[in-house]
Parts: sequence; C-alpha cells; structure tokens
Amino acid sequence: TGLYLSSQGNSSSFLSSQIFYEDFEDQDISGSQTTASIVTGGRDGTGYALEGDNSQDGQVWWQTTRDSLPTDISSISFWHYAVQQGSTNIPQLMRIGSNGSYFAMDLTSTNKQYYIANGSNEISKWYVDGSEISINTTTYVSTTLNAWHHHYFEFTTSPTELRWFGYNLNIGATYRGTGKLDELRMFNVNLTS
Repeated sequence: TGLYLSSQGNSSSFLSSQIFYEDFEDQDISGSQTTASIVTGGRDGTGYALEGDNSQDGQVWWQTTRDSLPTDISSISFWHYAVQQGSTNIPQLMRIGSNGSYFAMDLTSTNKQYYIANGSNEISKWYVDGSEISINTTTYVSTTLNAWHHHYFEFTTSPTELRWFGYNLNIGATYRGTGKLDELRMFNVNLTS
C-alpha cells in the first residue's frame, strides 16, 4: 500500500513528527503574502479551504521561516482540488522559494496532469493519492479534474520559503494557481508507507 494521510482514521503514528497543520477552519493564514481567499467547500465537504484565483494576479499564500513556515521541514502532505479555469492552463501550485523546484498542473490541449519541475533537486520523493511516483527532473502524473487529490513530498533540505498558488505577484493568466488546498501538514521527519 502507499502513503496516504487523512484527518480521518488512525493518525497517531505521524502526529508526533507533525510540526505544522493548517485546515483553514479559522479562516486565517499568516505569511509574507496572504492574499489567497479562504472559501467554503473544504475536503470534508463542509469546512474551509484555501483557493487559487485565475481571474487576477497576486492571489497567493507565501510562507517563509520568518513568519509561519517551520525551520525544520522534511516532508509535507496536503490535499488539492484540481480544476480547470479559463485560460489558466499551467497553474503553479507550490514553489520552493522564488526560483526553486515546483509543483504545478499541465492542462494544455487535452492534458490533465500534475507535474513537478525538479531541476534544483529539492524534491526527493512524491506520492499522489497514496502511490509513490518515480521522479526525474520533470515528472508528469495523469489526474482527474473536479476531485480532491492527496500529495506528499519529501525535501532534500528544509525549505525556507514555500509559495502557494503563484511564484510571483504578476504571474499572468496562464500560470495563476487554481483549485483548492486543504489539510496541509508539515513534518520534521520523512514518513514511511
């Protein structure tokens, strides 16, 4: 079986190494940029989630170790609700710093896939919906839209900044982050499946 984290079921095995948790239920985020919207319709169907916005630039959440990002992250886990909106066909979902490895979607033409661009080799492991993905410099995974998907990443070194839904504030319609983010967990160890 694969690695799959949820707020449901037996979570005691990973809680001791969990150093950050955000489910957006308090409708508040902190970071160096906090302009992304918190909306109803979280993964549980009734709560809240952070939502990307393809209609305007600058709707992001950036965390640094100077504000809400822990300093000793080895791995992260989160849920993403995948959608296609307007002319956004390569939405940026998470980037390590302003120019590091990143996680995005490829929705060009008939493509429906997640991908990581790992030229900086900052991502050492990736699981999607419980299955480990063999990663290279650029790795693609087919997916379905209008559904929640679980992602787990391990890092080669602890990131000092994570940029959610956009790597700069003037990213343009093609790259604006879309969908929803929920149940973000950060750990100070790599988890086992």
